[in-house]
Amino acid sequence: MKESVVVTDEQGTIQYANAALYRTFGYEQGELIGQPVTVLEALGPPDSRRIESVLAEVARTGQWVGDYFNTRKDGSTF
Repeated sequence: MKESVVVTDEQGTIQYANAALYRTFGYEQGELIGQPVTVLEALGPPDSRRIESVLAEVARTGQWVGDYFNTRKDGSTF
């Protein structure tokens, strides 16, 4: 299984997602571009704030390691 990759700008807006991410999350190619990365979070916007701490950690240290719950387009979580 290939790893899912998502690239955001500093505001957390999705700029790129690879094919594995689209397959894993159940979206059509290109559908996520311009969306807030929080659409992939299990809590979803506007209640999610964990992604903000993850992005802050990446900005500060260059990486983030941990477990994360996600939501597919159909609403199922993994």
